[in-house]
Amino acid sequence: MSVGWLQDKGSMTKRLREYGEIQIEILCEDFALPNPVEQAALQLQANQKAFVREVLMLGSAPWVYARSVFHPEIGNGAFEALFHFGTRPLGELLFSDPSIARLSIQEITCPQRYLCRQSLFTIVQWPMIMTEIFLPECPLSLGSVSKDAIVVDNKAKMAKKP
Repeated sequence: MSVGWLQDKGSMTKRLREYGEIQIEILCEDFALPNPVEQAALQLQANQKAFVREVLMLGSAPWVYARSVFHPEIGNGAFEALFHFGTRPLGELLFSDPSIARLSIQEITCPQRYLCRQSLFTIVQWPMIMTEIFLPECPLSLGSVSKDAIVVDNKAKMAKKP
């Protein structure tokens, strides 16, 4: 299924903030072996670890699962903070620093017919690959629901949180 916004080259964080407040839940931030697609994209040797950051982007529910895999050399120097980015959305950095460029973006096949895309970035000269899986409650996945209805619903749900 092809959806135009999956090819949007701008910040998905910025786009999703139009629907309500965004929070980041860290699932993983550690060095690990990348999968074969990630290994090839990062031009890593077999058994070479990369820095992996897995998060859930939360609105009124989990909206996006994101897995970012960084070439290990990115952590040397000016971008060492990326390995300790915490609960800030990565998009805040990716789309504000001129030394970071998106080289490609493509829709990919994901489990359970979720909408998914994968982007390849360079940070200085080192590659980083990001996979985003748009979960069923993501407002962008709900095409037929109006943005105004989602914003009102999100404000009500956020007000109920302790």
